[in-house]
Amino acid sequence: TARDRDRLRQEVLEDKGWRFHRVWSTEWFRNRDKEVERAFEAWKEAVKLADNGFSNSTDTVPKDNKSPEPESPKARPRTRGSRPRIRPGKKIDEYSHRELVMLALWINSDTLLRTDVRLMAIMREELGFKRRGSRIDAALSNAIATMHRMRSKS
Repeated sequence: TARDRDRLRQEVLEDKGWRFHRVWSTEWFRNRDKEVERAFEAWKEAVKLADNGFSNSTDTVPKDNKSPEPESPKARPRTRGSRPRIRPGKKIDEYSHRELVMLALWINSDTLLRTDVRLMAIMREELGFKRRGSRIDAALSNAIATMHRMRSKS
């Protein structure tokens, strides 16, 4: 949904250390000057934090810079179950397709929204790969595609 995409965009940017400031279109039309002031204050705060060597942190967001949208219970991530018994550190060819699909399913079991690219990066990390490679990316991409097919059937 559009709401999911919007949350995913924010999550991806914040994971990369960006500060996120939301401006709602209805508030912009109702009170543009206030929204411009809020955006300017958020920018000043971000600059101040960057100058002090801080990256994105929710503790440092000014109180008046809270998002007006309440968090829905569905948006809260679940904790993952136990990790599949897949030993990291092997070559990509030593993992079965089934193992890679199980890993992808386990990572997504927390219900957080993430892109396939982000999922692939987490899978590489879980398997202990320090670099990307065409064989690694192909195997992980196939596992993710299988996971999507499985989910669309259920």
